[in-house]
Amino acid sequence: MEDQLKATLKEIGLTEGEAKSYVALISLGTSSVGAIIEKAGISASKAYVILDRLIKKGFASMVVEQGVKLFTATEPERLIEYMDEQKSKLESRKEDVKKILPYLKAQKASATKEPIVEVTKGKR
Repeated sequence: MEDQLKATLKEIGLTEGEAKSYVALISLGTSSVGAIIEKAGISASKAYVILDRLIKKGFASMVVEQGVKLFTATEPERLIEYMDEQKSKLESRKEDVKKILPYLKAQKASATKEPIVEVTKGKR
């Protein structure tokens, strides 16, 4: 089940390390970085960078107790909020692209040489 959780988290935009760390935080509760490293299987040198990114994305929080940094995962509903934020950003970028389409079309139309055959690969 953890592999499926990590795969889903990666599909919504988390990196491999972020997904591993978030799943570890969910199962550990409030934890030190050492326990997170062990549970998530992430590099000790990248642990704080990964945890900082999770905090910036709103998936984790950090407190200092008796000089020790402790991390906690935020509520899982934050995943939906994050996806809504990403959707909004994507819609905004779509509008930006729509604004430059006429210019791009004009540039393409004014090109002196058009290919005789056009081959593309991929889903479209």
